[in-house]
Amino acid sequence: MRLSTTAFHLALAVTLLVMPATAQSPSQSPPPQSDIEGIVLGESASALIARLGEPLLVRVQVSGGVSESDYLYINSYGNALLFVHILRGNVAGVSMKLVPSPSPSAANAPVPSALGIGLGDPASEIEALPKNELISLNASEGDVVSTYRGQNNWEYMFTNTDDKVAWIEVYLMPSALKKLPSLPDPTLHDGKSLANAIALVAPSEKIAVQAEYTYVAAHPCTDNGEWHGTRAPVIRRSGRTYDELLARCSTDGTRRSFYFETTGIPGAIRGL
Repeated sequence: MRLSTTAFHLALAVTLLVMPATAQSPSQSPPPQSDIEGIVLGESASALIARLGEPLLVRVQVSGGVSESDYLYINSYGNALLFVHILRGNVAGVSMKLVPSPSPSAANAPVPSALGIGLGDPASEIEALPKNELISLNASEGDVVSTYRGQNNWEYMFTNTDDKVAWIEVYLMPSALKKLPSLPDPTLHDGKSLANAIALVAPSEKIAVQAEYTYVAAHPCTDNGEWHGTRAPVIRRSGRTYDELLARCSTDGTRRSFYFETTGIPGAIRGL
């Protein structure tokens, strides 16, 4: 299977560039809702990784001397990108956007939603939300961002672009953020060796492969080049399974392997 990531690489790069800045938001006690797309607000980053696997990209920002990170995942249907916002080692919120070019099966799957509004829905759905829960309404460069307070004391932000819901963001509110403990950052792997394989968690082999493509696309090589290559036979070690992607950089010819641990993913034992 060829590893050319041209279209996906460009689409993902644009997505990352236009990703809204982390909101200075989200009210009070921990929300009763357990999760959104499998992500539990207020839990530790370590607990998140233990359940969803390692992120496909980590972007670190420093604001006011405070370091914040965004962890990139794809959802279980493979039709949305999830940017999990990490503050002091805790999950503070999540931003969600549709994948630029989903597969036909993913395109027909349920999309992430909040307060009954899904990604891609008409903007009129946002306007139908209770006006007494509206916190703010801001317009900038053609985008309209509506912020609502949920009954669970989460803060919901909907970005309307071209009359469609382009982003959904959910955050803990300020008083809840202040109560989050300071936890150590979890240890992450770089995928450069079998011992440092990136641990993936996925509901199927297909989603695992998509996650691997996403990881490669999000980590360009020299001079923003692309990785091209092939998938090596599945590796089995001590009851665990691994994928190895043999890649070559399009700009300077550098070669490297990307290693992913796929133990426990349905179908992974058969190879890819």
